[in-house]
Amino acid sequence: MNDFSLCRVTNFFGETEALSIFPQEINVEDDVKYWEIIADNLSKIGWSWGCVSGVDSRGRTIFVADAHRGDGKRFVVRADELLTAFWELEAAIQLAF
Repeated sequence: MNDFSLCRVTNFFGETEALSIFPQEINVEDDVKYWEIIADNLSKIGWSWGCVSGVDSRGRTIFVADAHRGDGKRFVVRADELLTAFWELEAAIQLAF
């Protein structure tokens, strides 16, 4: 049985888009593979995407992922893990359309 969490997802304008549910525990090797799959799928359907990481004042790593396309649609999410950021991005895009 998987352990699931809820996560608040907002778009570029700060509007709440969705609550996404994702498994908390996943193998590290799967993390790398799965975020790459999500990124490839976004590219295939016309989204440009990017991701950056930084460290906040408390020493925590924060990942920010965004996706946008030519029609002006844009989504930006932040998370404490790379895979979580891409899951949130994917969920926001799927729920918006």
